[in-house]
Amino acid sequence: MRIRFTWLKLFFLLFAFLGCLGILVSSRASESEYYYFVRQSCWFLLSALALFAVEQLEINLDTRKALLLFAASLCLLLAALLFGVRINSMRGWFRFHGIGFQPAELLKPVFIICMAQLMSSKKYAPESNYGYIVLLMLLATWLTLLFLQPDAGTALIYALVFFSMLWIAGLSYKQLAAGLLGCILAASLALWQHPYMLKRLEAFFKTNPQSMHTVGWHASAMSKSLQNGGWFGKLFSDDPYMVRVPYRNNDSIFAALSEQLGFVGMLPLILLSYCWLAYCCIKASRCEERYEQLLYIGCGVMLSSQAFLHLAVNLNLFPTTGITFPLISYGGSSLMASMLVAAIVDKLNIQATKQ
Repeated sequence: MRIRFTWLKLFFLLFAFLGCLGILVSSRASESEYYYFVRQSCWFLLSALALFAVEQLEINLDTRKALLLFAASLCLLLAALLFGVRINSMRGWFRFHGIGFQPAELLKPVFIICMAQLMSSKKYAPESNYGYIVLLMLLATWLTLLFLQPDAGTALIYALVFFSMLWIAGLSYKQLAAGLLGCILAASLALWQHPYMLKRLEAFFKTNPQSMHTVGWHASAMSKSLQNGGWFGKLFSDDPYMVRVPYRNNDSIFAALSEQLGFVGMLPLILLSYCWLAYCCIKASRCEERYEQLLYIGCGVMLSSQAFLHLAVNLNLFPTTGITFPLISYGGSSLMASMLVAAIVDKLNIQATKQ
């Protein structure tokens, strides 16, 4: 087995390691100062192994294998819904001997590969009404299992990835309008089924004072944390005051780190999120095979949309939802998924150099 140290691998390893240090910084002066750092470091080592292991795997599937893999993934999501443990009011985790993993996160690279294969096949090409309907049904089933957990934030990311790939695959404006209408209807149903989502919208638009003091407290705490950090942060300041931000190591890590490092210290994260999407789009434009184009677009949108959504929530530009920042937030499943997505892009780059 030959191991290649490409610049992309080294970049993601460095970025993930800095994420571990960021968790240590965000936990400074707390009772669990080293707890999350140690656990994330263990996941970092496992994710690094996965990053190199993908290079040895075959990611070019036929249509039959893609459907079987997609069906197996749906079964795993259903099992998490029926038999998983509940964490933060969401049932979507498996836990073994104190170690938990979230299938909705780990299946992100699987979703990209399966959808890229189906969209690039003749039978399920989105140009045909049959292929488009089948693809929409597969997406609807996937998102339904996520909404039932409920995990609206992750469902939104999957939807963005799906329609971005569809657009590259040749989606017409009529098909796009029909798909967006279906998403609006699904979102309306989710708001009716889960009242807490409606309360978060009320808190975001400030239409209900009661929601502002309950579910809106999280957004208020993140805003205060950003203001307290200012331009350069308080990591080396003598000021002991720190804003109590909920989920400061995962869903609110941008706000928590901004308080320590300031907006200037966090600006590279924003720029890198844009750069990753631009890089994948440029790579996709240079590919002749549709399958490879869709893989690049899926991987680019998957990580960048997750980062943008996390930033929007932390900057109070979007209603509060549980979204981690790729490679930076605490969470082994999220870190592993991000590394696997990067590994797909790295695999495509290596294949391109061989041709």
